[in-house]
Amino acid sequence: MLSNQIAPSPESSGLSMSPNSPYYPGKGITPITNANLVTNQPISVGWRTTVLGPRQTDQENTTQRAVVSLDGNAVGWDYTANALWSSATITNTFTNGWPRTQALRNGMSGAAGAPWLNPFGDQTAAGLAYMQANQVLGEMQDTTSTLWSLNGVASTQFGQLPGGPMSFALGAEYRAEDNKFVTNVNQVSQAASSGLAGAGALREGDRNIWAAMVEMNFPILKNLDLGFAVRYDDYSDFGNTTNPKVSLRWQPVEQLLLRGSYNTGFAAPSLEQLYAPNATTFTANRYSDPVLCPGGAVNTSAGGIQSRDCGIQFQRLTGGNEKLQAESSDAWTVGFVLQPTREISVSLDYWNYKITDSIGSLTETAIFGDPAKYANLFVHCSDPTIPAARKNTIPGCNIPGGDPLAYITNTYLNLGDIKTSGLDGAFTWNGGATEWGSFSFTLRGTYVTKYEFQVEPNGVWYNPVGNYNSQFGGPVIRYRQFANLGWQMGAWTANLFNSFSAGYFDQNNPASVSAPYRQNSVGNTSVWTLSGSYSGIKGLTLQAGVINLFTSDPPFSNQTGNFGARGYDDRFASPLGRTWQLAARYSF
Repeated sequence: MLSNQIAPSPESSGLSMSPNSPYYPGKGITPITNANLVTNQPISVGWRTTVLGPRQTDQENTTQRAVVSLDGNAVGWDYTANALWSSATITNTFTNGWPRTQALRNGMSGAAGAPWLNPFGDQTAAGLAYMQANQVLGEMQDTTSTLWSLNGVASTQFGQLPGGPMSFALGAEYRAEDNKFVTNVNQVSQAASSGLAGAGALREGDRNIWAAMVEMNFPILKNLDLGFAVRYDDYSDFGNTTNPKVSLRWQPVEQLLLRGSYNTGFAAPSLEQLYAPNATTFTANRYSDPVLCPGGAVNTSAGGIQSRDCGIQFQRLTGGNEKLQAESSDAWTVGFVLQPTREISVSLDYWNYKITDSIGSLTETAIFGDPAKYANLFVHCSDPTIPAARKNTIPGCNIPGGDPLAYITNTYLNLGDIKTSGLDGAFTWNGGATEWGSFSFTLRGTYVTKYEFQVEPNGVWYNPVGNYNSQFGGPVIRYRQFANLGWQMGAWTANLFNSFSAGYFDQNNPASVSAPYRQNSVGNTSVWTLSGSYSGIKGLTLQAGVINLFTSDPPFSNQTGNFGARGYDDRFASPLGRTWQLAARYSF
């Protein structure tokens, strides 16, 4: 069981306060803060219901798995076969802090049977009891995924080349996948902030996949191997595809190995990317409706309303997209491994990938940044395709005037192509045993030489390497590395780890008055971790560790894509200081 909590519900869906309310501005309890307020008309209210506390949800995950394997040898062939069945069910339950939207509306308008509610301060005893009694609680959604899999591989050797016998392998696989999303429509439609109103009671998808593969290895010389493989896949929902791989391995001298490969690939969208229920949530940042408030100036002639259409957090629609197409790829690598001594090994590999029809989602910044280009992603309240239950929860659609923006479509899309290349390097040293124990050191790093992507097929190429890119929703880190200094003596072990990420040019606002928000560069991130273990008692292993040993602060960032992290980017750094860990594991 996992319990989650987020900020109190931001209720603003059509909350209209009657001028008869005792909490109406100017009535003696709530002061008037806007001199232009027309005091005999209803006002629109946005209200975070802190009196109910945070929105809390329990998530129960039940997983079952069964595997049967068979290995053996017959008539010169080695074989292995596996049968797998797995099932996972996730149940989400509202436990606190999810107010019933209609009850809040009644408390704002003075409807019969509802006490007056105060969105500007403390509630009366009757108002508090009314809100607590009108929460949406209970099970809201179940997600079940099931997988059946059968696969087998058989291999043998045949013939003879100067380098040795050739090897040959055959394989086959069958997979059946099923995902089912069941939503309690009655529950989620009453709580506007659930985001799931209009998601539908059932979203389900399944597929069957047949695959066959052949792999051969040709030892042309003692120090030269050629490998070839091909795989055929047939998807019940995405057709069939054939993808080959060729590899070469050459060791001209004992201390040096040269290697390279080329292959194509295919990736169908997951069932979740296709069929996950669509949900609405607030944008991370504030924007203006490009029609009713272009450039931040309200267009009253079109029915624009300043408080509804300008500088607010709009809704965005997330979830699956059944129109997705599969990704395909081409990749090649070339590199070497150098081992000058038994203790030292050095490797360097260059990789180059191209992905076609990449699956992802546009950033909200990109969509609002070019409303003409992405006009089809702006959905207005008059759109007949919006389910009535969803429209009822969207703030703008419950305030008369013009045709306000309901939400932006921010589901998964086929964005275009990706071209990326870089270097993977590693250094390893394994010291021999000494009276002080044995020591080792490993350093692995990745340097990205190129990363270019399109947000639409045949579109403009963008480059986020070392630079925050609003179309990408962040940067691609130019260089990362991981180092480990290890020690072992008998049952005792210790490791000192370091993870390092290079800095980048930040998400800067050129119009900002404050200099750090115009030309900021995010600094490097370097975090040290120390861990140790003892396994001198049969079956028992004791572990202890200190994460962020030197209490390094995350480097400052202007990023606004994640409203839950301000002043730093939580994708690359953590705000947690020195953290201690203890663990014990017993096997029997």
